[in-house]
Amino acid sequence: MRKNKRKWLVVLIVLTALAGLLIGSYVVVQTASAAVQVTQTEAKIQLNRTTLLLGVGESYQLSASVTGDDSVTQWNSMDKAVVSVKDGKVTALSEGQAAIKVRTAGGLLAICRITVKKAPDCATLSANELLLGVGEPYQFFCNLPAGTAAWVRSYASSNSRVVTCTPTGAIAGRKPGKATVTATLYNGVTAQCQVTVGKAPDTAALSADTLELGVGEKYRFSCTVPKGTAARVREYSVSDKTVLDLNGGTIKAKKAGTTAVTVKLYNGVTAQCRVTVKKAPDTATLSVSRLTLGVGESYTFYCRIPDGTAARVRTYTVGDKTILDINGGTIKAKKTGTATVTVKLYNGVTAQCQVTVRKAPASVTLSTRELTLGVGESYRMSYSLPADSASYAVRYVADTPSVVAIHGNIICGRTVGTTTGEHRVFDAQVENNNLGYGGTVYHYWYGMKPEYNYRSYEYQALIPAVNFRYH
Repeated sequence: MRKNKRKWLVVLIVLTALAGLLIGSYVVVQTASAAVQVTQTEAKIQLNRTTLLLGVGESYQLSASVTGDDSVTQWNSMDKAVVSVKDGKVTALSEGQAAIKVRTAGGLLAICRITVKKAPDCATLSANELLLGVGEPYQFFCNLPAGTAAWVRSYASSNSRVVTCTPTGAIAGRKPGKATVTATLYNGVTAQCQVTVGKAPDTAALSADTLELGVGEKYRFSCTVPKGTAARVREYSVSDKTVLDLNGGTIKAKKAGTTAVTVKLYNGVTAQCRVTVKKAPDTATLSVSRLTLGVGESYTFYCRIPDGTAARVRTYTVGDKTILDINGGTIKAKKTGTATVTVKLYNGVTAQCQVTVRKAPASVTLSTRELTLGVGESYRMSYSLPADSASYAVRYVADTPSVVAIHGNIICGRTVGTTTGEHRVFDAQVENNNLGYGGTVYHYWYGMKPEYNYRSYEYQALIPAVNFRYH
């Protein structure tokens, strides 16, 4: 009995040892297995171009990159009459299309599809002349005739001290001067641009510092820089996009309000314009609705619109150009007759004036031939013209202003003496602004100079001048 117990004890010890060995081996195997896991890289092939456009006779070097344990073994053209290939170098032989296939030892495949067109016989650059500031960049593009192609366009500068140039056509102004940039195609065809480099501007000015527009009205800005400087790049921005739409340098008024438009040059220099947008006008009136002129006489219209509205654009037209010449809002009578002048606002609102043209006056008669005044005494002069003649603008003058003062058609005795007066038939042009009547009056001779006498006998201080507005 004791021997049997000892025997079973030995068996139990042996079994326990064996179990321990098995478990330990399993853990070690699992640990070793986790430590030596290797991920195999997937083999891939990629071409530097998948499509290509060439001109007949042009070559291009394709390259293939292969990942993994693989290598390129074969290049083939699917249409050898159109494109040939050797070690990746393709040559365009004739017009058409062909596919270039490249294979690896492991069976991978990549394809480049090539289109071949005629060789170009001429070319033009994106600019024939170019003005840049020092430090300003520009990227050239080369245009070819329809139905032709050229992949290779090599650019160069004739004076790299003035203009730097990369082979792909990226240039920059380096110092003031001139240089020629030339683009050369694979077949020797060239295109050129004359580049002038000016100093970098330190200031800039917009075409308007302040601007009033009506809702819906457009305006295109221009930007100037000091003489001797240059800047091609002008970037425009608006501070309130709810008031104005902006497209390049063109703005369009969206709603009533005030905002600022800013232009920025390539070197950071800026300029601004304050823009006020008002309601669009629904009516307009001209300075006169009826007008009579003499042949050769001129008149400048001005146009009124309601308060609280704005309209910068006012286009003037005339119904019969044989009767009136028109330049902006200024008309000039050419021959006798009747014509209608129309002003049109940006939103289609119009106003009209009927103009009658008569003969130019050959003479003029004053209301009196001789007049005696006391110092300080005044007289209202009038005149008449021959029948069928006309003059819209008139002016009275005296050859001795120290004796007689003239205000409009009011004659005032100033000092004792005698003077000869002239009644001048004039054309008076009014240079107006957008807000209505006002501006500078210009005069020139138009008619006759009758000489009548005005006498005065006493001395007394000049009475205050009477203000008259005439045009």
